[in-house]
Amino acid sequence: MILHFDADAFFASVEQAADTKLRGRPVAVGGERRGIIASASYEARKLGIYTPMPTARARKLCPNLIVLPCDFDKYERFSHLMFSYAYDFTPIVELASIDECYLDLHGARQTKACDAAAKMQKAIAQSLKLSVSVGVGTNKLVSQIASKLRKPHCFIEVAPGYEQGFLWPLENKWLPQVGPQLAARLNTAGLRMVEHIARTPVDELSLLVGSGAPALHDYALGNDLRPVVCDAPAAKSYGEQETFAQDTTDTAFIIARLRAMADTLMRRVREDGKSIRTVTLRLRYNDMDEVTRSTSLDEPTDLEHDLYPLLQAMLTRAWERRVSVRLIGLRFTKVYETGFCNVLPLEQSDMKRERLHTLSLVVDDLRRGNRSIMRGHDLWLSQHRQAPRQTLPKPQLVTDPTASVTNRVLRERHSTGPQIISPTARLAVPALNVKSCYSFLDSTLTIPAIIAAAAAHDMPAVALTDKNLHASVPFFEAATAAGIKPIIGAELCCDKKPLLAYVQNVRGYQNLCRLLSFNNDACITPAQMHDYREGLIILAADSTAVALPEIRYHKAEDKVFFDIVQSMKTLTLLHEKHAKKRRGDLAFHPPAQWSYSAAAMQAAQDIVLQCEFAFDFKTLRFPLYTPADGSTAAAMLYRLAHDGLRNRYGSKAKQHEAQLREELSIIAEVGYEEYFLTVWHLLQECAALGIGWITRGSAADSLVCYALGISNVCPIRFELYFKRFLNRDRMALQKLPDIDIDFAHDRKDDVVRLLLDRYGPEHAAIVGGFNTFQARSAFGDVAKVLGVAENEIRRLTEHMPWTDARHAADAVGGAAAHGLAHGRDARWLSTLRQDAPLRRGALA
Repeated sequence: MILHFDADAFFASVEQAADTKLRGRPVAVGGERRGIIASASYEARKLGIYTPMPTARARKLCPNLIVLPCDFDKYERFSHLMFSYAYDFTPIVELASIDECYLDLHGARQTKACDAAAKMQKAIAQSLKLSVSVGVGTNKLVSQIASKLRKPHCFIEVAPGYEQGFLWPLENKWLPQVGPQLAARLNTAGLRMVEHIARTPVDELSLLVGSGAPALHDYALGNDLRPVVCDAPAAKSYGEQETFAQDTTDTAFIIARLRAMADTLMRRVREDGKSIRTVTLRLRYNDMDEVTRSTSLDEPTDLEHDLYPLLQAMLTRAWERRVSVRLIGLRFTKVYETGFCNVLPLEQSDMKRERLHTLSLVVDDLRRGNRSIMRGHDLWLSQHRQAPRQTLPKPQLVTDPTASVTNRVLRERHSTGPQIISPTARLAVPALNVKSCYSFLDSTLTIPAIIAAAAAHDMPAVALTDKNLHASVPFFEAATAAGIKPIIGAELCCDKKPLLAYVQNVRGYQNLCRLLSFNNDACITPAQMHDYREGLIILAADSTAVALPEIRYHKAEDKVFFDIVQSMKTLTLLHEKHAKKRRGDLAFHPPAQWSYSAAAMQAAQDIVLQCEFAFDFKTLRFPLYTPADGSTAAAMLYRLAHDGLRNRYGSKAKQHEAQLREELSIIAEVGYEEYFLTVWHLLQECAALGIGWITRGSAADSLVCYALGISNVCPIRFELYFKRFLNRDRMALQKLPDIDIDFAHDRKDDVVRLLLDRYGPEHAAIVGGFNTFQARSAFGDVAKVLGVAENEIRRLTEHMPWTDARHAADAVGGAAAHGLAHGRDARWLSTLRQDAPLRRGALA
């Protein structure tokens, strides 16, 4: 039999064992300021404390919680003493971790498992004052699960032959390899219990699990051939992470810290005589959401210089959201012996690597001796006091809508620092007629796909010419970040002739917005075109004088997916002809394959030089608010807020003046006074007309909103946090907060009328949203294009989980797992699953 010993709440229990004053009291081990709880005593767990929980939240739940820093030297001493009792019963002991071990009693025939477990539990409790849970089974899997099933201080023995009876009623999360994501995927497929997994054929299970399906299936059957290994295994990974003292958006600081981590970890790698091949970056946002990204080298390395170029790209891939970063971590895996990556220094590059390796060893020796030596990123961190830079710009209110835009666009690129893109630079051939998936069901190109293709073709500029401007902002940001000049354009119709309009300046952008408002489904008139063509370059869409190839999908082999979305739009079968289905080659070919003259190519370059428009994302633009008493907006907001505070709190108002002043200072710093007054004035008019409202979202955290009567939720009473609504980090990311207000459905038109009457249709607009496909509807519509009967579609979709089109492939896999795809169904179901990744861009 095999025994598995697992210490209960080990870190916290050690602290209680070492200090009698802590026994019986709620104790936690972890970060004191900004970390998380690493271990909590069972007294603390009864109060809702768990791991991993942010320390700040734990203190709110339990003000009397005793939080202690980690003392790994102490924990290792207790671990060594605790597991030394195991050798009294068998020499075959495997230390699985600092608080877990396995004992193999197959050779100790005179020793009963239950007796050995009871003696060890008693000895550890008496001498070390620690509690351990014990599981007994025929293999590692069963004994480990048994020890964890009913903690603390439990003993469960599973007799031989009863493994399946013990395992099968348990949830799938108890099996090795099953983490939260895989558990959710298995639950979606109906495999919630271990028994379900055991009864699922391996080939079907592999659709959900991949290559790990055979091992998982064996575990579900209660089989585990892993032996108890006495020798401690060599390190299989090297890792380090850091929780910042303050959330940051400073890319340079994060890169410098990642490089410093790489230096530390690689020094450990070299000391162990190892080399690594896979690097994983971990990033945690300030809302505790986490992302990991990994990359693998072609060959193992023990040089940090090989990793420096990877860190920037990995951070860019991981940092997908406009949210400040709280924690970063780095982990090296795929560990090899150093000799694996040794080469003969016969070429210049190999000689350079040999010199770098020698230099790294010297640097290791110097740092080991605490001598002063720094790399460039270490010096940068030292100069900035190991803290991120404060990068929030001071916002300015621009009142002139026709303010000129410079023809030199400055943007910060992550890898090379500030870049100045000048229109006078020599340009190659641009793509000036690209349609995105915002041309609904008329293109399969997402914005990232457009930028990637343009970069692959070394294009200096790209023009987006959808029949709307829905994608103009994300397109502009993505192109600028990639070093590609974005040209804002649109397709118009005048006298039933398709035209392409390109924005030259701010006036041109305003006029294009006006023309698109006229355009809709009908054509604009020549008179409207004449009145609003200033600042625009207007060309016939079929002009041969300018290189204007129409682009609607990436590669020639993607035409089938474009045909699918065209068929969905026209409600036809895939190969059914329709007048509105587009013909011809609409792929994104490199300019070398274009059939245009040199003059047409030059004309396209000339258009790029004439288009100087750039969005200004750094300047806040709010409606001007002029107080009737002639004071400034800041003075009026200050007066209204203090008056409202006294009205709300009466004699207790002075207790909250400090918080009110702090909020007003932040509002003033980010330039939000006029915004607050604009919302306040609108709601005053609504109140006069008897129109009620509810303020929701993070705006309810603001004491200023409560004092002005914008919100009726008291942030003091409910301990709400104002900086969740408005803070400097959020503004640095250009993530502008707003005040969400709900009106009764039968009074919304009255509110719209109030705004239009006050500001006029020239300065007020109704904002719409985009409806996106869900997995079932996307799957069903594509199946209809392929000629599948509706009853067959329903037979499959009714077993698909509710998710969006981006996860349609997983949903289709869930339907297949139900055994619903047989015969001819299997062929088109397989086709749909292969197409799913490209359909996501077109449908989502």
